[in-house]
Amino acid sequence: MSRWYRAYAGTVKDDKLAEVAVIAACSRSVAIAVWHALLESAAETDDGGRFETTPRRVAAALCEPAGTIAATFAAMAEIGMITGDAVSAWKTRQYESDRSTERSRRHREAKHRDVMRNGQAALPGRCATLPESEAESETQDESAGAASSAPRAPDLALDEAQRRCCEAAGSQRLGSFAPIAEWLHRGADLERDILPVIRARPASGGRVSSWKFYGPIIAEALLKRSPAPVSQGPPKVFVVKGTAEWRERVAAGHKPGMTTQHPRTKAEGWYFPAPEQQGQAAKDMAEKDKAA
Repeated sequence: MSRWYRAYAGTVKDDKLAEVAVIAACSRSVAIAVWHALLESAAETDDGGRFETTPRRVAAALCEPAGTIAATFAAMAEIGMITGDAVSAWKTRQYESDRSTERSRRHREAKHRDVMRNGQAALPGRCATLPESEAESETQDESAGAASSAPRAPDLALDEAQRRCCEAAGSQRLGSFAPIAEWLHRGADLERDILPVIRARPASGGRVSSWKFYGPIIAEALLKRSPAPVSQGPPKVFVVKGTAEWRERVAAGHKPGMTTQHPRTKAEGWYFPAPEQQGQAAKDMAEKDKAA
């Protein structure tokens, strides 16, 4: 019988997975698919959250570039969703009582105690052990109690930020939210730096067709508020679209349409991990693939 695992409501809109998508320069759908591939592997391995799948296997399963999946693994490790080859919060988010074999065993033991206490025996020709499905249905209340005490999914900060930005712009048709998500990831404040800019230039007038429009204005607001550059996480370098290095990044798995605008030069491109960070992440993933 296949193992199963808990998938919590809100996973699709989880701000951590949105952050993974920004760091790895992939779509949110790819980040979600990779996360569930890791959970599925951990459930099949059944060893306290340890997974046996590798970036190359997940890339093959999802029909995505190997470089993109390796970057997604590295991003999940960077923000603490995975540690080494294990899901970090597996033991707090998954429960031993979820295993159907364990529930069936407890049910059979309870039935046996009832039979012995009442002096009854199983009727001839009937199976004394309930089928798996029946045992699970009779312990539904117990499972529901375990689910209700499970930790809640994290606050959906990025999804809420997108909702408020759409509200401020007066439009939900501005394309990918990646340019604004990038500013949030780099440390821009939603209330002080982003929403005032959008409210002052709503998209309802027809002049704004993309979230990219607000990038240079947000950058200017940030420079006025603090002359220090806004940064968060490991060092990153900006690669301009159309350059030789950009083509190398695309060949390695970066999606050509995922771009943002440099706050000072106004050039279009994307922030990538600095060579030493990227090299270390690629080396770690390559060693894991080799071991597999």
